[in-house]
Amino acid sequence: MTTDKIEALIATRSAALADRMAFELDTLKLSDIAGPDSPHWLHSQLTGSAADLVAKLIDSRLTLADESFARAMMEELAVQLAQTGNGAGLPVPSSIAAADIRAYSHRGGQSFWHMLSGNVGFYPGMIAQLGRRAKERRQALSPETNRACNRLTREFIRAYCTPACEINWRKIATTVANDAA
Repeated sequence: MTTDKIEALIATRSAALADRMAFELDTLKLSDIAGPDSPHWLHSQLTGSAADLVAKLIDSRLTLADESFARAMMEELAVQLAQTGNGAGLPVPSSIAAADIRAYSHRGGQSFWHMLSGNVGFYPGMIAQLGRRAKERRQALSPETNRACNRLTREFIRAYCTPACEINWRKIATTVANDAA
């Protein structure tokens, strides 16, 4: 698998992810990011601003999507490299099964990727490209992210702020606890 093919594959998958993320941001509900399963409430109590809190919750959701994308891309690339033979034309050791390739693709580090690709610089290059694509996606999604932040901040203020415009953490805790039950 050539570098150009890898770059094209990452670009294609990244564009599809950007489209899904844009749609999700436009249809995102407060309950999607602030439900009982949200692991970000504890960290969010460090802010007193509804807008900052909502922005952190949205950012956490986007970060999880980026991380899931990177893992899936690494698995796909590892399997494709193993199936087609690495860049050096050397066979992948038969002791590595397809399941092992999936398991090690995001944990194996540079030596794993060197073995698969035959290129010692493959792993750093792949990581740099995944990071660059994530940054480009985030920049391209900025208008959708801003709209979602504004819309959900308005909804959050209505649902969880006191008449004095302070975040009612007790109400949040009660709501989250009730939703989890």
